[in-house]
Amino acid sequence: MSKGKILEFYKFEGALNDFVIIDGRSNKLEYPLEVARMLLDRHASIGGDSLLYLEESNVADIKMRVLEKDGSESQMCGNGARCVGLYFDKFFGKRSIKIETLSGLKEVKKVADGRFVVSMGPVQKLGNFVIGFKEDYQTTLDLFSLKLYIVNSSEPHAVIPMMNINKIPKAKGVKIAKNFKLFPYGINVDFIEIVNKNTIKIRTIERGVYEETLACGTGAVASAYVLHEFFGGNNVISVKALGGDLTVIIKESENLLEGDARFVFKGEIEL
Repeated sequence: MSKGKILEFYKFEGALNDFVIIDGRSNKLEYPLEVARMLLDRHASIGGDSLLYLEESNVADIKMRVLEKDGSESQMCGNGARCVGLYFDKFFGKRSIKIETLSGLKEVKKVADGRFVVSMGPVQKLGNFVIGFKEDYQTTLDLFSLKLYIVNSSEPHAVIPMMNINKIPKAKGVKIAKNFKLFPYGINVDFIEIVNKNTIKIRTIERGVYEETLACGTGAVASAYVLHEFFGGNNVISVKALGGDLTVIIKESENLLEGDARFVFKGEIEL
């Protein structure tokens, strides 16, 4: 990547979870992780929660890499996948696409103008994300006087039920997210308030960002799954995030995430 390269980018948001999208098929980056760190800075550059870098795929329509502002790469992004679905709908006329991610193939379908559903697949093994629970699909832990329900909904999440979503211990949440001795790659932390068997409120601290974001798609799926599995929740669950509402449908073979996606603007930036 030569100095002074002019880079074309797109800005999208889903439930105010905002993303910079760069299509690497036409704007190839030599050092995408370094570029992500620069571009996601809200004060000195474009700003965003994550950079979605698109590459050619041999098994899907596109490969989506989720690059974070700390220079790391995440497995998957549910809200981001819907934004990529909108990108392909708006600029290539495709209402349905398959996306290759680090957590497997995901399918995104347009269900209405500006609204998409993502087939997230079933919950996955915790693997290397949680020390000592490699083969488990879920576990519970007590940390900092909080009860954690841990699942991998394409991303590792620690779901913490609270009585009042307006009074979350945010500092403890960041400490949990950064507890690298227990979670070697960090972990997403979701505080939830259970309204009823159909509805939860949620606030999320995302790994890689290590601060609160206005919504998190994989967090919505993980939290809805916890409500369903541990608290007798129904199969269709409304998840109310600070940035908007998402719908999660729990099935035996897969979990579906539905919500809005919005194109914000297109631009160019000199690197």
